[in-house]
Amino acid sequence: MNLFGWDSSGDEILPSDRFAIKIHSFNVGFSQSYASPPLNKEVHAYLIPTGTDFMRVPTDGSVREWNVLDQCLPVPFPVSEAELQQPDWMPWDTLVGGSAEMVHRHRIPTVTARPITEETQDPSYKLIGRSIWNNQWYLIIPGSELMGEDPNLGIDLLINGESGTGVRDIKLTFECYGYSGDVQPDL
Repeated sequence: MNLFGWDSSGDEILPSDRFAIKIHSFNVGFSQSYASPPLNKEVHAYLIPTGTDFMRVPTDGSVREWNVLDQCLPVPFPVSEAELQQPDWMPWDTLVGGSAEMVHRHRIPTVTARPITEETQDPSYKLIGRSIWNNQWYLIIPGSELMGEDPNLGIDLLINGESGTGVRDIKLTFECYGYSGDVQPDL
């Protein structure tokens, strides 16, 4: 299976003897049928890892899974001894706005996506250190990035092209690194 759970045909595979595989860099490219012009030569898209993240236990090879909530935590604040002695004291109550201030999601920055050419694609390092073993990924391409004055026409041209053959392949290229554990593969 490839990264999206489809049968792998010509894709690279991730080594199964690593307990964790992390993203170093990635890029997004559109197949040659990308209609530029009238679509913008390059667009800013979002690649967002969601769903469940997986990792092998380094010592026995079993698989752990969890859902990751990527959030921004507020700057730590001084805590007094008197506050720690109060049994009903909650740290977030001292934040302006209360516990609602603890629930700010981390904003994922955009990546530049462009048609695939012989030229080297510029890698993005915006997901560095994130696990690649997520069971769900979203690629969001805003219509306003494709064709600012008419976002709906931009999406239609991306999907259908000018002659009914729009983009049929979006290539995601990942450069990854992994950590191996103490597990010996089954022979």
